[in-house]
Amino acid sequence: MYLNFNKLYKGKEWKDLMWGAASVYTVQEFEERMNEIKEIDETAYEWLMRELPTTWARCMYSTRSKCNRMDNNTSEAFNTAIKDARDQPILTMVESIRRYLMTRLQTRLQLCMGWNGNICPRISRRIERTQQLMGQYEVMYSGGTIFEVICVPRIYVVDIGQKTCTCRKWNVSGIPCAHGMAAIIADKSDPEDYVDQCFHQSTFARTYNFTIKPIPDQTMWVRTDFDPISPPPFRPKSGRPKKNRKKGPDEPKTTSSGVRKYYTTLKCGQCKQTGHNARTYPHKSTNSTGEQVWSICFFFCHDYINNL
Repeated sequence: MYLNFNKLYKGKEWKDLMWGAASVYTVQEFEERMNEIKEIDETAYEWLMRELPTTWARCMYSTRSKCNRMDNNTSEAFNTAIKDARDQPILTMVESIRRYLMTRLQTRLQLCMGWNGNICPRISRRIERTQQLMGQYEVMYSGGTIFEVICVPRIYVVDIGQKTCTCRKWNVSGIPCAHGMAAIIADKSDPEDYVDQCFHQSTFARTYNFTIKPIPDQTMWVRTDFDPISPPPFRPKSGRPKKNRKKGPDEPKTTSSGVRKYYTTLKCGQCKQTGHNARTYPHKSTNSTGEQVWSICFFFCHDYINNL
């Protein structure tokens, strides 16, 4: 969505405004950011609101999924994993994907079995970083499992029993936010006990605790009386088939050698400065190699004539 938006509204200011509206967790903050865009350019506001905010604004995320991601990296990773298999025949393609998943499951299972602690290491590191963001929060006990956290100029209501905060970051991600962390510390509890169950090591192990059975080659398959299935008619398309996905305008393009063209700069071999090369060196001597050769020939001929 941003790539399409960037075609019409370019610049860091528009990028910050658009992503700022999309990444906030509460509806009130979303409306405030959208009003800022509307005041600057009403057509940009209308362009963004053509798509329902439920499809791109984080404040509309469900609290059931426990995921606050705003990209499609999961699908990109899967597409990269099957890039070589996509060009193969159907049976070979399916077998390649099956072998990849078969080994992937066991690799991830062995990985999580070596973890120390009850939650995933990445979530544990995230909790440590969140504890540093608590700052000088003032926590007031309201009763039961409810706390009032004062973070000037805002006030948040935290319910550690329901694992919720009015900032909605804890609700959406399943990981205690800074306000929730302050209330948990004030309650003298362990923050890891308030992380959602989906981030526990036991849940990760159950996810990968099954196997995909290996399959023998076709010579070992059961024979039937049915005719073999013929492949569909092959209709080659014109041009070379593309293996890589189409990259967005803001993504760096790579050459066959892997060098990013966007980040290469010219460097002079004479003065070692950037911005030009030796061929376009501004203080280059006017005597070229050709002129030097003609000078040598002239002196040689002059000496030869004098000796006649």
